[in-house]
Amino acid sequence: MRKQTKLVAVLSAAALLAMGASMTSFAAGWEKDDAGIWHYYDSDDEMVTGEWKKDGGKWFYLNDDGEMQTDSWVDDEYYVGDDGAMLINTWKKTITDDDMDDPEEDGES
Repeated sequence: MRKQTKLVAVLSAAALLAMGASMTSFAAGWEKDDAGIWHYYDSDDEMVTGEWKKDGGKWFYLNDDGEMQTDSWVDDEYYVGDDGAMLINTWKKTITDDDMDDPEEDGES
């Protein structure tokens, strides 16, 4: 009888541990890959792609590959700095393709 009680206790403990392991939740957050590129993972441990995420009061854009955009225009409307945060209430001088002169067009090389 005592042997049977121990067996039931061990099996019950194993079942509880197995159930707990399957209910593991992941904390959402940033992760830097080996190339130094930041990615954001949601609470299901899925990489966030193609959307804005707000973190620490700042907005960051994750492209379709899940990479945090840096020092670039997003959708031709928003600019993100070299830290990846959207620039708000500030000026940023940028050069567009329209601002560049093509020496080939002027006949000069």
